[in-house]
Amino acid sequence: MKILAVTGVRSEYDYIFPALDELRKNNLFIPQNL
Repeated sequence: MKILAVTGVRSEYDYIFPALDELRKNNLFIPQNL
């Protein structure tokens, strides 16, 4: 995942992963593929 951050798609993942982190903290959604 760090490699993606180095490439051009970083801005997209900057929004996606913090959102997944929040969902995980709230136990609303547990991503199985990450």
